[in-house]
Amino acid sequence: MEATEIEYRLEESWGIGGPGDAETGFVVYRLDDYSKKWALEQGANLGSRLADYSGAWHSTPIDYARDSDRWEASGVEGYLGKYGYSIEVDEAWLEKANETMRLPGAAYSYGKGAASRS
Repeated sequence: MEATEIEYRLEESWGIGGPGDAETGFVVYRLDDYSKKWALEQGANLGSRLADYSGAWHSTPIDYARDSDRWEASGVEGYLGKYGYSIEVDEAWLEKANETMRLPGAAYSYGKGAASRS
């Protein structure tokens, strides 16, 4: 999968940029046409099809029982602010992210990689 550009980015760091600093970020990537078509064709199997990419990928919707240590009922906002370092992400992007995480057909990862909506 290839990204062509970053559509939205908000990242903040509390510290001097070293190990152990607190960081929070929200980044939305635009996929190239081939990657977007491929992701759409995978449908609900997208998470398993991304297994060879960096990080462990999971299909949406989020399994809150499995990932209860990471997620709260408040959705992306709760995830981003879980450790007390929240950022003010644009409301329209939060709504899109929360909708994506509730519906099948997308994938997310806690490792290297980004959530991807098909």
